[in-house]
Amino acid sequence: YSLQDVLSKDQLLLKMIDKDGLPLFLLKQKMKQMEVNMNQLMKHFLPEKEIRFLLQEKNIEFGTINKIDSSVLCNYFGGMESFIIDLALKLTFTKFGILPSSNFFVIDEGISVLDQQRQHNITFLFDFLSSITDNVLLISHIPQIRDFVNKSINVEKNDGKSHVKFFLEKK
Repeated sequence: YSLQDVLSKDQLLLKMIDKDGLPLFLLKQKMKQMEVNMNQLMKHFLPEKEIRFLLQEKNIEFGTINKIDSSVLCNYFGGMESFIIDLALKLTFTKFGILPSSNFFVIDEGISVLDQQRQHNITFLFDFLSSITDNVLLISHIPQIRDFVNKSINVEKNDGKSHVKFFLEKK
């Protein structure tokens, strides 16, 4: 009986820490706050989109609300929409997660998918990122982005050699 009791306790513990146990329970507790956080991040870039999480039994569905039927989620996005939603999702999980956070955030060519209007709203993104982390490293081939950053590193190739120029903070 003692061995059977230990086995029962072990099985109960395994069931609790399984992805459908405690992690799902905790995620359900934060889903609404995560939706609000993501939508606040996205409203400056995708004001027509609203993120929702739907829990059906043990599955979580994620997407934007269908304007005709709010119970139907759309989760097919174009390049710009996908970048913004992905960024909002990563930042939200960082905010609500328990993993240690780093002091920098890297965006490699991500903003190249933004149209002209949304590139001009990039200040909001940088302000938000700087409130979360100390350093933002943005890699881009778009020269106008330099107007929105404090420091930049320009890499140019001349005569088969790369030359690096540092531009310090703007005043």
